[in-house]
Amino acid sequence: MRSRVQPRSPFKHHRFPRDTILCAERGISEPDKATLGDDISIVPAGHPFQEADYGLEKVLQNHGLLPSISAVAKLYRHSHSDLVIIYTPHPSYQPFEYMTCGCATVTNYNEGTSWLLKNEVNAFLCDSTVSAVTERIVTAAQDDVLRQRVIEGALQTVAGLNWDRELERLVNYMCNPSPTTDRKRTVA
Repeated sequence: MRSRVQPRSPFKHHRFPRDTILCAERGISEPDKATLGDDISIVPAGHPFQEADYGLEKVLQNHGLLPSISAVAKLYRHSHSDLVIIYTPHPSYQPFEYMTCGCATVTNYNEGTSWLLKNEVNAFLCDSTVSAVTERIVTAAQDDVLRQRVIEGALQTVAGLNWDRELERLVNYMCNPSPTTDRKRTVA
């Protein structure tokens, strides 16, 4: 397990300005700023836009498209937490990136990701509401002991993953589906 310097600021990652703007307009950023003041920075990355175009220059610090995966990792490593909302029945790659960089993941409850993401074990889970997301972001920012425990759990989670082994398991299943888990399938 590696030791790490405490990150400087909470971070929320949104790929498109629409997502960031919706979060800010719906109150995710305002309660954060009201509760934490200048101790919080909301840093969207992944898409270029001007904060002032949306009246959010006092709330956001958009980094736009980052030049390399190293720059993304550096941003994650200097963050307390990152927000990813997942509605698909499989996890996004983003929680893996956050966990690997030692950034606490804040995400919604999702049956499709429950095998990986465990509340206050390796992530901060919440309902997909503004108030619930805000509460978890504030907890991740303020509770240093809990955040560090979640980060350590996340690092343990990703340390146990092996892409070659997981792909081999997938190929084996696809070639030889188990009769106990395989449901009757038809091909159209």
